[in-house]
Amino acid sequence: MPKRYIIVVGDTTTAGGQTIEGLPDVRVACTDGGLRAVTCPGHAVTCGQCGRTTVLEGAIYFGNLRVAYDGAALACGHRLVSRKQRLVSVEVAEENTASDTTGPS
Repeated sequence: MPKRYIIVVGDTTTAGGQTIEGLPDVRVACTDGGLRAVTCPGHAVTCGQCGRTTVLEGAIYFGNLRVAYDGAALACGHRLVSRKQRLVSVEVAEENTASDTTGPS
Protein backbone atom coordinates (compact mmCIF):
# COMPACT_ATOMS: atom_id res chain seq x y z
CA MET A 1 0.00 0.00 0.00
CA PRO A 2 1.38 3.42 -0.88
CA LYS A 3 2.03 6.00 1.81
CA ARG A 4 0.53 9.49 1.63
CA TYR A 5 1.18 12.54 3.81
CA ILE A 6 -1.69 13.48 6.08
CA ILE A 7 -3.58 16.74 5.56
CA VAL A 8 -3.48 19.59 8.07
CA VAL A 9 -5.35 22.89 8.33
CA GLY A 10 -4.02 25.22 5.64
CA ASP A 11 -3.19 22.51 3.08
CA THR A 12 -4.49 23.19 -0.42
CA THR A 13 -6.85 21.61 -2.95
CA THR A 14 -6.37 20.88 -6.63
CA ALA A 15 -8.71 23.81 -7.35
CA GLY A 16 -6.86 26.41 -5.29
CA GLY A 17 -8.81 26.19 -2.02
CA GLN A 18 -7.62 25.11 1.41
CA THR A 19 -8.58 23.09 4.46
CA ILE A 20 -10.19 25.20 7.18
CA GLU A 21 -11.11 22.65 9.84
CA GLY A 22 -9.13 20.15 11.89
CA LEU A 23 -8.97 18.34 15.22
CA PRO A 24 -7.72 20.87 17.80
CA ASP A 25 -6.20 18.14 20.00
CA VAL A 26 -4.35 16.28 17.22
CA ARG A 27 -1.57 18.42 15.77
CA VAL A 28 1.41 17.73 13.54
CA ALA A 29 4.71 19.61 13.21
CA CYS A 30 4.85 21.43 9.87
CA THR A 31 7.52 22.76 7.53
CA ASP A 32 6.95 26.32 8.78
CA GLY A 33 7.90 25.26 12.32
CA GLY A 34 4.35 25.44 13.67
CA LEU A 35 1.89 22.80 14.80
CA ARG A 36 -1.27 22.40 12.74
CA ALA A 37 -4.50 20.52 13.41
CA VAL A 38 -5.08 17.30 11.46
CA THR A 39 -8.00 17.30 9.00
CA CYS A 40 -10.42 14.35 8.91
CA PRO A 41 -13.30 13.13 6.73
CA GLY A 42 -16.31 15.40 7.17
CA HIS A 43 -14.21 18.48 7.96
CA ALA A 44 -14.73 21.72 6.06
CA VAL A 45 -12.66 22.80 3.06
CA THR A 46 -12.94 25.79 0.76
CA CYS A 47 -12.65 24.80 -2.89
CA GLY A 48 -11.29 27.45 -5.24
CA GLN A 49 -13.91 26.55 -7.85
CA CYS A 50 -16.85 25.09 -5.91
CA GLY A 51 -16.94 27.04 -2.63
CA ARG A 52 -17.38 25.33 0.72
CA THR A 53 -17.20 21.52 0.66
CA THR A 54 -16.12 18.60 2.87
CA VAL A 55 -13.50 15.86 2.93
CA LEU A 56 -14.81 12.44 1.82
CA GLU A 57 -11.85 10.07 2.20
CA GLY A 58 -9.64 9.14 5.12
CA ALA A 59 -7.21 6.47 6.26
CA ILE A 60 -6.61 5.00 9.73
CA TYR A 61 -4.00 6.98 11.68
CA PHE A 62 -4.18 6.09 15.41
CA GLY A 63 -6.57 3.42 16.62
CA ASN A 64 -9.84 4.21 14.87
CA LEU A 65 -9.05 7.85 13.96
CA ARG A 66 -9.46 8.42 10.23
CA VAL A 67 -7.45 11.31 8.77
CA ALA A 68 -7.44 12.97 5.36
CA TYR A 69 -4.41 12.34 3.16
CA ASP A 70 -2.71 13.75 0.06
CA GLY A 71 -5.00 12.99 -2.89
CA ALA A 72 -8.14 12.35 -0.81
CA ALA A 73 -11.40 13.27 -2.53
CA LEU A 74 -13.64 16.18 -1.62
CA ALA A 75 -17.44 16.13 -1.92
CA CYS A 76 -17.16 18.47 -4.93
CA GLY A 77 -14.86 16.07 -6.82
CA HIS A 78 -11.56 17.92 -6.38
CA ARG A 79 -8.73 16.55 -4.20
CA LEU A 80 -6.53 17.55 -1.28
CA VAL A 81 -2.83 18.39 -1.67
CA SER A 82 -0.39 18.07 1.25
CA ARG A 83 2.03 21.03 1.31
CA LYS A 84 2.38 22.03 4.97
CA GLN A 85 4.04 18.95 6.49
CA ARG A 86 6.41 16.18 5.43
CA LEU A 87 6.78 14.10 8.61
CA VAL A 88 3.61 12.04 9.04
CA SER A 89 2.07 9.70 6.48
CA VAL A 90 -0.56 6.95 6.35
CA GLU A 91 -0.89 3.85 4.21
CA VAL A 92 -3.70 4.13 1.68
CA ALA A 93 -5.42 1.27 -0.16
CA GLU A 94 -4.77 1.20 -3.91
CA GLU A 95 -8.41 1.94 -4.82
CA ASN A 96 -8.17 5.24 -2.87
CA THR A 97 -5.13 6.51 -4.77
CA ALA A 98 -6.40 8.23 -7.88
CA SER A 99 -3.77 9.04 -10.48
CA ASP A 100 -5.80 11.98 -11.78
CA THR A 101 -5.79 14.72 -9.14
CA THR A 102 -7.04 17.49 -11.37
CA GLY A 103 -10.61 17.26 -10.10
CA PRO A 104 -13.88 16.85 -11.96
CA SER A 105 -14.09 17.36 -15.69
